[in-house]
Amino acid sequence: MTLKELREKNELTQAAFAKALGVSTSLISSIESGAKQITDKVADKVLEVYDVVIETAEKAEGKVESAKGSLEKKRSKVRKAAEKVKAQVTSTAKDASALAEEAFGTTEEAVKPSSMNKTELISKVAAENKLTQKLTSAAVDTILSTIIDTVAAGESVSLPGFGTFSVKHREARQGHNPATGEAMEIAAKDVPVFKAAKAFKEKVN
Repeated sequence: MTLKELREKNELTQAAFAKALGVSTSLISSIESGAKQITDKVADKVLEVYDVVIETAEKAEGKVESAKGSLEKKRSKVRKAAEKVKAQVTSTAKDASALAEEAFGTTEEAVKPSSMNKTELISKVAAENKLTQKLTSAAVDTILSTIIDTVAAGESVSLPGFGTFSVKHREARQGHNPATGEAMEIAAKDVPVFKAAKAFKEKVN
């Protein structure tokens, strides 16, 4: 091969390499451009989604804050209404108590039931039957002791129009110490009971 032919061949080879290099460079540039476009589109979509998420979260937060404020206002209104009712009830109770004390004395005096003791009972029986205090006292004592002894023996005493005295058996059971609250065994025992007669109940009622 002559020197001239060698040069021509070398020139052709360089031209072909340059052409191939140009094609490769163009292809790489196209790929880079396409990749950039895809990346930009993906980034734009991500930003759009992010903006939507942020906007939704802000709206939700605003609704929550609004609901909290509304609930707090309602609570405040209910609290004020309750305090007003409480004040009215307290005032009414005080007024009623003052009126009761003015009409009947103190509240304790107004509701305190009257009672008759043994001495008063003997005096009343003696006066109504024109008997001496001593004789009447002995009779009352005898009646009471007879009832007690009879019931203690396990029998009942029935007084028509008045009532019946009897004994009731209570089984052992579990209870609690009122001072400590601890559980304790309550022993079985017999206790006296009184059941008023129908006429007695109707008289009281």
